[in-house]
Formats: sequence, structure tokens, C-alpha cells
Amino acid sequence: MKRLVNIKVLVPVVLCVLCTLTSATELVVVIKNIKLETGKINIALYDGEKSFKDHVILEGARTDAKSPSVTVRFDLDEGEYAIRVYHDVDSNGELNFNRMRMPNEPYAFSNNVKPRFGPPGWKRTKFSVGKEKVTQELTLLGS
Repeated sequence: MKRLVNIKVLVPVVLCVLCTLTSATELVVVIKNIKLETGKINIALYDGEKSFKDHVILEGARTDAKSPSVTVRFDLDEGEYAIRVYHDVDSNGELNFNRMRMPNEPYAFSNNVKPRFGPPGWKRTKFSVGKEKVTQELTLLGS
């Protein structure tokens, strides 16, 4: 009987410890300035400079385009992240470019960074996730 009481006490304690070890912070990504309700909004999340530079996505999301905005949530560990977004208007699964290699479909980067000459790098797009909920409100640029 004493052993049963010990197990009843031990199980909630172990569960509480596991919850704190696996706790994640919510990242809310709001994509604004969606002009067309066709195609998909594609969100790519990166967890370091190398993954960002090499286009190795930590986590991604794809959702229907709804005017004027859509919201997507991620659960993340503390760290530094960056986001790339594009509106795949024609649903071909890729970001289309014109002859001058400029995007033909709307796009955005974390921190609402506007590209200068080519896509922005990690240092301009990275943001930190700590223990508190983080929101990135991104405004689509282009077409």
C-alpha cells in the first residue's frame, strides 16, 4: 500500500518536470497585405545562419491565401530564427521571378526587412525567441 502512495505522488512530479523540459514558446506570424485570395501563402522558418543561407528549413507552413491577412503559429525553443514568406499565387510550388531575377509574386522577410540588391542576409532578418510569446507581423512586398 505504501508503494502505491509513493507512485501516486511521484507521477505528477515527473510529469511537471517533463513539461518544463519540453516547454516551447509560441511564435505568431501574421502575413499582411494579401491582395489576391488565390494560391497559397508559404512560410519557411530557419534556426541559424547556415540553415538560412543554405535554405534548410527548420519548419514550414502552407496555408490558403485570405485577404487581407493570415496567421500561422509555431512552437519553438529559445533561440534565434528567421522567416521567408512568399505568396504562391499560381500554386506552382515555387516563387516565380522575372527576367531580371526579381520576384514576380509577393514576398516578405522577418523583421519586415526590405531587400536592397538581392535577398537580405541572416543578420538583418534574425530575431530572438525567449520565454515570452513572439509576434512577427510581415507585410507582403511586390506584385
